[in-house]
Amino acid sequence: LNNRAPKSTVILLHGMYESRHWYQEKHALNLTKNGHNCLIMTLPYHIERAAEGTLSGSQFLSTDLKSIFRALQQGMKDVMALINWLIANGEKKIGLMGICIGGLIAGLVASTTKKINYLVLLAPATTPLQITGYTRAGKIMDDRINMTGLFQDQLFGLFEPWGLLYHKPIVSTDRTFIIEAVHDTIVPGHSIERVWDAWGKPRISRYQHGHLSILATRRIFKDISAFLGDVFTPRKSAGVQSSPE
Repeated sequence: LNNRAPKSTVILLHGMYESRHWYQEKHALNLTKNGHNCLIMTLPYHIERAAEGTLSGSQFLSTDLKSIFRALQQGMKDVMALINWLIANGEKKIGLMGICIGGLIAGLVASTTKKINYLVLLAPATTPLQITGYTRAGKIMDDRINMTGLFQDQLFGLFEPWGLLYHKPIVSTDRTFIIEAVHDTIVPGHSIERVWDAWGKPRISRYQHGHLSILATRRIFKDISAFLGDVFTPRKSAGVQSSPE
């Protein structure tokens, strides 16, 4: 950083079922080159926090609904604890960047605190139902819903209050950036569009990608760098963007 103070510290939150921090390390490298410090946080039930003998994130695929809610609450508490620790140690500018389930948790946290300066969501789950799989069709999912002892509309009613649609970030729209995968079958584009509209149409980039392939395109690094450039050196922005990739 050429002995200069960092522009901010970014907390990076990984996606569902990730078994290592490969994507976060790539983003951290890009962000540090642009003058930001980075902290990579492991969410509950993932990587080194997975229970012995279980796959990373597999405990989210459960009919134990209380366990899912506890994991979400714990993830939010962990992020807030890290934010408070940073502030206590002198950091004045903090950003959140989340992918998939990390994006959902980042968005939920951003709706509860004034302590963050910007928010980046990359193909974020807009509801816990998307990452648990209950929204997808097929006999396996129907059987899992039956195992909860609830009807589908009851299940949706329990999870709906946790959706990003109902949790607008406190941080301003010009400091919020959403990246959408148009061909995403896990987080459908229309669900992202509803959140984008409800949040006052913050900056958005739409990629012709699916949920996983979007993570492999290098254009994302450029778009995030451009967004942060606008945050820390404000200038006129195009607002809505689309990528041909």
